Amino acid sequence: MSELRIDALLPTEMARRAECIGVRKTELPASNMFALALLAGAFIALGAVFATTVAAGTSDAMPYGVVKLLVGLVFSLGLILVIVGE
Repeated sequence: MSELRIDALLPTEMARRAECIGVRKTELPASNMFALALLAGAFIALGAVFATTVAAGTSDAMPYGVVKLLVGLVFSLGLILVIVGE
């Protein structure tokens, strides 16, 4: 029978891991960093285009607050892609 395991880190371990990841990113070659920067911009633009499409397509069909909530949710897709794409 397998044990239930939670892979939670203590705050000090999280800080240490974040520091190691940050140091590793600073040592990336300039070409890789430039490619990541271009992709991040493209992902944010994709999220903005998607948010604009949702806002334009739902503005008459739904209440104002719901439209703003949906726009915020779909724009955050671009931000999530930046984090996942690193």
